Amino acid sequence: MKKPVKDMSLMHDESDNIVMFYPHVSKLAKKSVMEVLDTRWIGQGPKVKLFEESFSKKFASKLPAIAVGSGTDALHLSYILAGLKSGDEVIAPVFTCTATNIPFLYMGIKILFADIDPDTMNIDINHVAQLMNKNVKAIICVHYGGLPCDMDELQNIAYKWSVPIIEDAAHAVGAKYKGSTIGSISDFTMFSFQAIKHITTGDGGMLIIKNKELIDQAERVRWFGIDRNAKQAGIWENDITEIGYKYQMTDIAAAMGIASLQE
Repeated sequence: MKKPVKDMSLMHDESDNIVMFYPHVSKLAKKSVMEVLDTRWIGQGPKVKLFEESFSKKFASKLPAIAVGSGTDALHLSYILAGLKSGDEVIAPVFTCTATNIPFLYMGIKILFADIDPDTMNIDINHVAQLMNKNVKAIICVHYGGLPCDMDELQNIAYKWSVPIIEDAAHAVGAKYKGSTIGSISDFTMFSFQAIKHITTGDGGMLIIKNKELIDQAERVRWFGIDRNAKQAGIWENDITEIGYKYQMTDIAAAMGIASLQE
């Protein structure tokens, strides 16, 4: 008789399973979340702003940081800010999480998959150079396992073709490339705070933006395209200036992130 397959979707009794690891949630993080729940700010509020500033100071040389609901949100936001549009082509590594490329499908962008270096599992620089053409509008690299890609060579290619580099640094919080922290190098860098990442906020992400002139647009797109400054000034007629999404982080999540930075 064929043995029935056991439903492992919910582990009611962990004694039946080999537990590899747990998400780490410190006592400080739990305390910080409870403090937020006792205030009137549980959505996007002052904790989000503090988390953005604290994270950037620690990992991104104080470059502008935008906290969002997930690493995928941060990637999608970066693709929008980079000006990518339907019909464009981008180069991305063939070996990466689905999240790196899903936004491209929504945007109607063609993905040119670059092979990986078998020694590092990072994007193969030579293949990137071979794939470059006039239709490519961005290069996406993923620092697999926290090991940075060859940023010097990628920057040389990007400079030659005048395209931005977008770093997927979901694995690379705190990593450095030749003395520079990942997050301080390229046009855009995404970090993930999903449940099993180095820093967790339950789920969440951070986008580091090198061009400070894009920060206002980033904040608008994060919140439906609404210009919140104009709205607060009492100008209601034109507060939506472009198509946006609901990508913001909550103060509950930010409290967990701040606690992680303090440990």
